[in-house]
Amino acid sequence: MSILRKSLEEIAVPDLEQICAHQVRETHELEFKKDLPFLPVKGQAEQADRWVTRGDRVGDYARDKILAELIAFANAEGGTLVLGIDETDDEPRRARAIFPVPRCEDLAKRLADACEDVIEPRLPLVTARALPLEGDAGVVILRVGRSSIGPHRLASDGQFYARRGERSVRMTVREVRDLVLELASFRP
Repeated sequence: MSILRKSLEEIAVPDLEQICAHQVRETHELEFKKDLPFLPVKGQAEQADRWVTRGDRVGDYARDKILAELIAFANAEGGTLVLGIDETDDEPRRARAIFPVPRCEDLAKRLADACEDVIEPRLPLVTARALPLEGDAGVVILRVGRSSIGPHRLASDGQFYARRGERSVRMTVREVRDLVLELASFRP
């Protein structure tokens, strides 16, 4: 049942429905996001990323938060991010319901393209798939393998990220150094 064992092309709507029905939990290889993250403005009503409100582009904040998750996977063991799955508020977080994101096919392409523009060095093993559910709204699935050419960082903030349990965290200088040495030991 695990979508982690399926190729992106094999994942179908019933797989996502099962994830929610069984309240599958986030892990070091699996992350759920209800929608694109946004930076709330103090004193204003909750808003959404400009992808939702204006439809013109993914905001920098949302892009960076999503790509930081992918970097964390690449700098660890690899993993899958599912955008369009609401999660529980309690810990550990578990899938609760499908929450389709607008224009999912275009969004998947834009996020995959952003990986090439904003991640240093470029991720060698990232794939994206849109799974439309309601018109052009649906779920975006992003998968990245463990990278052998890292560590990777987000160019916009200069930070390196890694996966720790079900969280993505900034790496310390020591962790970056250790990963460089580990990866160098595998290179010819």
